[in-house]
Amino acid sequence: SATNTTTLDTPGAGVFWTQLDLLTAGSPRHWTPLSEALPAAPAYDVRLDPSAVQLYVALDGYGVYATAAPHRRLNLRVVNAFDFSTRPAAPGSLLSVVGAHVNTARAGGLDYPVLGVPSDGESQIQVPYGASGPAVSLALNTSTGLVQVDLQVQPVSPAIFVDPDGAPMLYDADGGLPLDNRNPARSGGRIQVFATGLGKVQPDWPAGVPTPLQDSPHAVTAQVKAFLDGVSIPVAKAILAPGYIGFYLVEAQLPTIANFGGAQLYLTADGQQSNPVQIVIEP
Repeated sequence: SATNTTTLDTPGAGVFWTQLDLLTAGSPRHWTPLSEALPAAPAYDVRLDPSAVQLYVALDGYGVYATAAPHRRLNLRVVNAFDFSTRPAAPGSLLSVVGAHVNTARAGGLDYPVLGVPSDGESQIQVPYGASGPAVSLALNTSTGLVQVDLQVQPVSPAIFVDPDGAPMLYDADGGLPLDNRNPARSGGRIQVFATGLGKVQPDWPAGVPTPLQDSPHAVTAQVKAFLDGVSIPVAKAILAPGYIGFYLVEAQLPTIANFGGAQLYLTADGQQSNPVQIVIEP
């Protein structure tokens, strides 16, 4: 039947959701609370992210909270694990399978390593470095049976890591501290950007295995560029992030003369653009 997920924010009562059959007249009979673990405060706004996998709730006096959209368990979806988008996959990409507990994954004669189960209704897999497209049929062996999903695969499909609250994974290359509003980047400094989907590396590295901490870096073969407010800035290196699975590390040099305050940062790999993120820069 045709259904629609509905959210309701009622001041003082919390946030609830229900599923409604669009072909049947009448009001929903059952509402499920979503905000039992949140502070007891009026909820004055709710929003879904563009991919409809994250739900954001604004609480009066407390700010914005994020959680998995409740309806996602009703329909299995494969999204980019770094920005929750439905952008195409690439060799080395990390993907989240929402709505299912995945045991094994395979496509094009290759195993897609299952890395873990972040939550009851979500699993994370990595695209093998030997994968090729433009499309594959991804066979997911889930707790409820075999599911086939069409997956677009292209040589590169960059995405900068953002957490459920939308904050990017950026670090100061010299001090190793995360960059955010409390610890802004400095003009002329070096930053590290954590991304996925930058494609193949040299020397080769197997999927599903953490990159060594001290071995020689595995360099990205694609041409990686970084842009600050649309202007190209120098990239010192683009490698697999040591100690991680499916994470790439891009190190870039900020200009000594910059517009201070918030700026837009994004990457490209062989001309394919990542999601833009915000970075705060001070003198």
